[in-house]
Amino acid sequence: MNVLIATLTLRYRTGYKYDQEATSLKDRFQEAVWQPTDMGDIGLSTKPIVDAAGKALRVTVTGADVSLARQDAPKAPHWTGKLDIFLVQRDAQGQHAKVTGQTVGLRLKPETYQRAMNEGLTFDERIDPKLADGSLRVVVVDVNSGRLGSVTVPTSAFQQ
Repeated sequence: MNVLIATLTLRYRTGYKYDQEATSLKDRFQEAVWQPTDMGDIGLSTKPIVDAAGKALRVTVTGADVSLARQDAPKAPHWTGKLDIFLVQRDAQGQHAKVTGQTVGLRLKPETYQRAMNEGLTFDERIDPKLADGSLRVVVVDVNSGRLGSVTVPTSAFQQ
């Protein structure tokens, strides 16, 4: 009779780290800048472009993800909202970042509103011409709802 005796070593964690979910807009923005994954409350896409003015990211925000308020006006209704759009240029080590931003007030006519719902809202974010290795992260904040979206683009996308 053959008897096989094996030794088994069990390895496991003795605990887990729990990070409380950020609740303030400031804390959520900081997470959007530094966490390794992108935030998806607002759909975003980007396309690197180079034109006469230099390098830029063409950012398209999913229109249906933006909270727009309908305003009834005497001549025609319009939809209003506000977006804060930030461009974060991070170094290759992910230790330092340069943040620039703009606030975009939206006042959309019915035909522009329909186009935004179908095709999204498009903005060009200019890139520092001395951009080195690292990554670019676009963070969009819908001021009306407080929702955030982000997308990351490696700087190598401009070297193709």
